[in-house]
Amino acid sequence: MALRGADVDKLRDLASRLQGQWSTSIDQLISQVDTQVMASATDVWIGPDADRFRNEIWPQHKTALKAARQALIDAGATAKRNADVQEDTSRVVA
Repeated sequence: MALRGADVDKLRDLASRLQGQWSTSIDQLISQVDTQVMASATDVWIGPDADRFRNEIWPQHKTALKAARQALIDAGATAKRNADVQEDTSRVVA
C-alpha cells in the first residue's frame, strides 16, 4: 500500500514563505515601482502618454500585483490548514 500525505514541516515552511517572504517581496516591488512612477511626473516623463500610464496603466498593474500578493497569502493559509489536517490525521492513524 502506498503512503499518502505531506511532510508537515516542509508544508508549514512553504506556508510561511508564501505568507511572509514572498508576499512581502511583492509589497516591496509595488512600493518601489510606485515611487518611481510618481517621481517620473516631475521631469522624466511628461505628456498625455505619461499621464495615461500613471493614471490608468500603472494602477491596473498595481491592482494585479496586489491580487497576486493576496493569492500568495491565501495559498499559504491553505498550505497551513493542510499541514494541520495532515498532522491530525497522522496522529489518529499512528
